[in-house]
Amino acid sequence: MTEDHRRPAQYTSLRDDRLRGWLGTTVRSYSPALGPILADHGIDRPRRATLEALRALPVVPVDDLGDGHRHVLEPGVEGFGRSAALSLQVRFLLADVVGRRDDFARRHIDPRFKPILWTQEPTMHGTRFVANTATDLDRLATLGRRAWATSGVRADDRVLLVDDGSAGTVHRQMIEGCRNAGIAVLIARIDDAAALMRTARPTVVAGPVDVVASLSSSFGPSVRSICVDVGDEPDLVLDADLPVARWWAPPAARAAWVGCPGGAGFHTWPEDELAEIVDGSLVWSAVGWHGSVWLRVDTGVLATIDDAACPSCDRTTLRVLVGDPS
Repeated sequence: MTEDHRRPAQYTSLRDDRLRGWLGTTVRSYSPALGPILADHGIDRPRRATLEALRALPVVPVDDLGDGHRHVLEPGVEGFGRSAALSLQVRFLLADVVGRRDDFARRHIDPRFKPILWTQEPTMHGTRFVANTATDLDRLATLGRRAWATSGVRADDRVLLVDDGSAGTVHRQMIEGCRNAGIAVLIARIDDAAALMRTARPTVVAGPVDVVASLSSSFGPSVRSICVDVGDEPDLVLDADLPVARWWAPPAARAAWVGCPGGAGFHTWPEDELAEIVDGSLVWSAVGWHGSVWLRVDTGVLATIDDAACPSCDRTTLRVLVGDPS
């Protein structure tokens, strides 16, 4: 049984276990934007941080996130000492006594809470900044590996990833996923991509959908599939002679979803997020992420959720089908 072929109850158990300590302690204590809201709704300790409590929080329009800065967790060394698990508090105090507090912070606080990579996501009103910690990047790499597998890409493939300079979530997840899966990847500028098709002989071409489509006439016989970032067009249907996997990062989502070749909808990550449909609109919440954290964000995308196994790839992760069900 692989990570994406679990029984539904297993996904639920993994998410709920992760939710309790993270929402009831980490987010409540360290989020300037969400801490007061959680306190107002009685989520002030792990045992009260349930899925039902999360679903009772107000839905926030995605445009209300602004530039994202207020949603970055800010523990600080002192805050960590007050709110961390008891065993870590003791170690923190001992480190402070012996004058090694900074070293303790580097080893135990920074990996989870210090943003080391910022990505930019375009919005209607400018740019939203997304903070990634080392722990977040490890998670993104794991989800990237699973996304490549969902796309039908193997460890012996050679990926030509066309870089259009956007440096968003999908692009970063593709790179981190290749690293995690041991897939060889060559990152190419748009102007160089056609020539590299001949010399690098990739088996997979990936990148923004419009860029990949413009390069289709340059595909050599080695190319067996394509993976496209559909951007803000998740309902796009691409007419191609090769298998196509569609990658889509919903507004505010910390990781991209993948539509498997030949399948309908997008496979989600049930243990790392909560996807809901509220009044027909897709609402997204983080679960277990650290740098940037947002909860119950109305993406403005009309969608439905299908919890049946995918008839195309047999994966049991929830699938989001974009479009007005009526």
